[in-house]
Amino acid sequence: MAESVSYCRKEKGMELYCYCFMPSHVHFIFRSANEAPMELLRDFKRHTLKKILATIESNPQESRKEWLL
Repeated sequence: MAESVSYCRKEKGMELYCYCFMPSHVHFIFRSANEAPMELLRDFKRHTLKKILATIESNPQESRKEWLL
């Protein structure tokens, strides 16, 4: 999650004021530099999903791999 936040701050113009990572969700107080907050959230979700899927696929000890993917 932290990597996805860094990506959005550097590449997508996210001005992040506060965040809180919870076990099942995340809270943000942010501003979109290009005035498109929904697009920024979409890109954050897309980037995070790609990282999660890659982590699951590359973990040989993940017993639920078929179910998760």
